[in-house]
Amino acid sequence: MGNHNVSHKVHALFTSIIRSIRLTYDDQMIGSATPQIDDTIVALATAAGPGARAIVRLSGPRAMDVALSSFTPDAVLVERFIAPGRLRLSGVHSPLPAYLLHRRGPKTYTGQDTAELHLVSSPPLVDRLIADLLAAGARAAGPGEFT
Repeated sequence: MGNHNVSHKVHALFTSIIRSIRLTYDDQMIGSATPQIDDTIVALATAAGPGARAIVRLSGPRAMDVALSSFTPDAVLVERFIAPGRLRLSGVHSPLPAYLLHRRGPKTYTGQDTAELHLVSSPPLVDRLIADLLAAGARAAGPGEFT
């Protein structure tokens, strides 16, 4: 009986977080103007859903600033090498283990600076990270913007 109550409370908490994230994402998309070359964009770069790893990709002039608003490296960051560290997500008590890979433009797929945050693929955590990155100044990437 007690486990059912805990399970119900956890489900209610995650449902509340996901609603909050979707509202933030929808507001960002609805309020976005015509895409500009100097925008910093963010999107999930791996399949949505639970899994071993999710990659959230940023591209644009502020990619590293926005990534570092949520990520604290455990070591010195070296371009084109993956660095271990911790993610701090709003509404999540403990920091989460993650990795950051950054590349400077123009030798990237988009031609701009990029940052990739690698974390466990838990949909509520990935959604929270994207919402935090949007709040830090990124714009949600539109269809085809990374290509």
